[in-house]
Amino acid sequence: MKKVFSAIAMMLCGISFSQKNVFIEILPIVGSTPLQIGANHVDASGTAFKLDHFDYYLSNLHVIHDGGQDLDLSDTIFLVEPSNYVLYLGFLNVQNIEQINFGIGVPEAINTSSSPAAVDISTWPSNHPLSFQDPSMYWGWLSGYMHMIIGGWADVNGDGTAENTENYFELHNLGNQNYAPVSLPVVQSNSYPDQIDIHVNCHVDTWLNAVNLVTCGIKHGTTGLNSLVMQNVLTQTVFDQSPNAGVNTPAPSTGSIYYSTDAWLLEIFWKDMLNAGKGELIDASGKIVKSFVPEHSAGSTTFSELESGVYVFNMYNTNKVLIRSIKIVQQ
Repeated sequence: MKKVFSAIAMMLCGISFSQKNVFIEILPIVGSTPLQIGANHVDASGTAFKLDHFDYYLSNLHVIHDGGQDLDLSDTIFLVEPSNYVLYLGFLNVQNIEQINFGIGVPEAINTSSSPAAVDISTWPSNHPLSFQDPSMYWGWLSGYMHMIIGGWADVNGDGTAENTENYFELHNLGNQNYAPVSLPVVQSNSYPDQIDIHVNCHVDTWLNAVNLVTCGIKHGTTGLNSLVMQNVLTQTVFDQSPNAGVNTPAPSTGSIYYSTDAWLLEIFWKDMLNAGKGELIDASGKIVKSFVPEHSAGSTTFSELESGVYVFNMYNTNKVLIRSIKIVQQ
């Protein structure tokens, strides 16, 4: 028999507002403009470029909260991509987040064949960040994973537009010595009584500081430009928050969302969701399982053959502001 849940029912079942759904949004930007794959941007030197791919691992996450308490989430690793940059940390017993500490890349302990906890890539479940990816994030059993990869085209003739026929560049950066730790004081946004959002910017142009995209060519390795790019995480302000972080007014609470689930099927329903612009289902690793544009203020969507686990369903308005979010437990 199917079980039907709603946000209200979940609270009545004993979920306390002392726990929060916690999200970290790491928006990739160039200058002040959100990154778009395939669109022209301009780097710090004034060179136009456009990207074919930009992906990186985020790991060893620690959430410093409520007067310096350390919530250790280091057993979780995320693959961050231009279309997948909202990380769901879980339903956590936190009230005020003061800082987040994390590393860029795959930690040494699980990275290469000589690492004590490393396993062959083929043993990871297909939906795990450390499984096979496209484009590949793995350089082999001896060398391990690539911490960050970026590639695209640079404007050679100086006309302000990067064309696919111009110089192709690629920086695929690996090596245990290039793993880059980050400590970032943060101000949270209290989006709802049971939700905290941390909005962070990732400055792609700063990450490429001192790299000549016209001449750099294709570099897969641990030294030279590959090392420089990873060092930029330590020496430049690649990750930060905007000055108005945490002061956003929560979106009006409109409509309702509930779901029905069994071992084979998940159905999500919404009603009275005025101005709904996008719905998305996120798995426990922060990866977007599916996103779609609702056609009406009331409707439903169906997912089949989902793996068991915790998911979050978000509904955004047409201004890309989160208006409803629920936690889903798929059996």
